[in-house]
Amino acid sequence: MARATITIEGFASSDPETRDVTGHTITKVTIPVTPQKKNAQGDYEDNGDTIWYQAEFWDEHGQTVAETIRKGMLVTVSGGLEVKTWESNGKSGVNVNVTFPTIGVIVRKPKRDGNRGTASAPASEPWANTPAANPEASQGESNGFGFEGSVPF
Repeated sequence: MARATITIEGFASSDPETRDVTGHTITKVTIPVTPQKKNAQGDYEDNGDTIWYQAEFWDEHGQTVAETIRKGMLVTVSGGLEVKTWESNGKSGVNVNVTFPTIGVIVRKPKRDGNRGTASAPASEPWANTPAANPEASQGESNGFGFEGSVPF
C-alpha cells in the first residue's frame, strides 16, 4: 500500500487551539508557508501566496503538543495531505490539512560571536560561566563531575 506524505517546515502562527469533541481532545496547529526565491542581490523575496497548513493532534498526543508548541516556534510537521475547497457567502477558499501528523520542534543555532564560531551566552544565564561555556575556568578546577582538569575518557 502506498501513502503520499508531505513535510512542512515553518513557524507556528499562534499557540495551539484545543477543543473537546465527543470525549476526545483535539489540538490544532497552523503553519503558514510563503514560497520564496533568491533575487539578483542574493536576498530572498516572496514568490507567491501564503499557504496555511493545519494539523490536528488527538488526545494525549494533542495534549503534549498543546503543552509544548508556542506561537513563533520553528516546527516541522509530516503526514498525509488533505485538500478541501469551500464556498460561503460568495467567497471561496481551500483548506489544506495534514492528516495523521507528527510534529517536531526545530532548535535554532545560538547566535555566534567573533571568537571562531563559539556561542556566546548572556551573563545573566545560569550556565554562562560553567566550565563547558568557559574552558579557561576549568584549568585545575573541578569540572562538576568530581574529576580534576579534564574528563578521564
